[in-house]
Amino acid sequence: MPRYRYILEDPTGQQQQGELVADNVQAAREELTSQGTMTIIKLEVIGPSDGSSSRLSRGESEELAAHLSELTSGGVPLEDGLRVLGQEVQQFSLFGGGRVRRHFEGLAAKLEQGQSLDDAVEAQGAPADLVAVIRAGVRSGDPGRALTQYVTYVKSLSSLRGRVTLSFAYPAIMFSLAATLFILLMVFIVPDFSDIFVGFGIELPATTAFLLGISWFFKTYGLLFFLSIAAGIVALFFLSRLLSKHTRRAIQLRVPFFGRILQAISMARFTHSLGFLVENEVPMAESLTLAGESTGDAVIAHATYLWVARLRSGEALRDAVGDLPGVHSELLQAIQWQSDSRFLSRALHALGEMYEGRARIEAARIIAITEPVIALGSGLVFGFVVVALFFPLIQLMNDLS
Repeated sequence: MPRYRYILEDPTGQQQQGELVADNVQAAREELTSQGTMTIIKLEVIGPSDGSSSRLSRGESEELAAHLSELTSGGVPLEDGLRVLGQEVQQFSLFGGGRVRRHFEGLAAKLEQGQSLDDAVEAQGAPADLVAVIRAGVRSGDPGRALTQYVTYVKSLSSLRGRVTLSFAYPAIMFSLAATLFILLMVFIVPDFSDIFVGFGIELPATTAFLLGISWFFKTYGLLFFLSIAAGIVALFFLSRLLSKHTRRAIQLRVPFFGRILQAISMARFTHSLGFLVENEVPMAESLTLAGESTGDAVIAHATYLWVARLRSGEALRDAVGDLPGVHSELLQAIQWQSDSRFLSRALHALGEMYEGRARIEAARIIAITEPVIALGSGLVFGFVVVALFFPLIQLMNDLS
């Protein structure tokens, strides 16, 4: 049986956290809510109780959902299909094929033991939103349709994440190449010119003296300098681990350009997830919780936990959102269709597409700004190097002539 981590809150605001083992997420919720007036703030699966397999990564869960969609839509027996797919994945995958195959074979074994598809997927450590979609599809009698919807939006968001990653990688690579070339000049080329100038006793202009000072620093203390930077980055990373996920995410969202892109991607995943969960008739409180958890954004997840807590205290859906941090005004406009799940789902998906477009625009803006800035900066720096080195050479040639 899967194992869950939970956070409960009592009416006075005191929180209690721990772990439990239950057949499924619904059974876990029922067990926790039976303890009285405690409100579930967070409930997430952290793996099977027997430790037989680890939790599925985001990429693995997307791959699993895609294959399950194909198998269920095609009417292929899941047990046999999963085993065959596991063998193919291991054969053609360069990395991680064996792990994926073990997950597929474990899922097939659970299905052969009589477990339902949703319980078996949950026991394999799949994300909660995928489990909820399968569960809703099983209830409606058409899990293939529900999975197809899930895969469509998940692939769209994966493509968006890849595009954004490239938008950050391109200027980073350009800057790294320019910095590497500059350091090579300082360490291997400029010192030779320094020897020439010293040997002939040339009076150096201020620009050349400054450049030679930089070269001497990198040649003498360069290794120590870069080791210090690396140590600082490592120390900063471990210090950030001491902060809560909510605090780390809040800091990330304040970074110029980068924060807006992260926020847009998280909101796109949240609205799309909420849209197909609502469309598949998952209860609103559960849909909000699962959609918030699926984003991987602690700010949005925390906002949805508070939203759900207010809903369960009797507030209306629109009123409950109130002034919660992380909830955008566009979402408030979309949930006015709450009385009709079909229109609400369409509004949420349209909102998700808007956030995807916003992330793409921000990513394109990063490239449009950083490319000329790095090119211009590199030109100025290397132009300074050339001028600082050749002025004394021209003076030397004139003296010699």
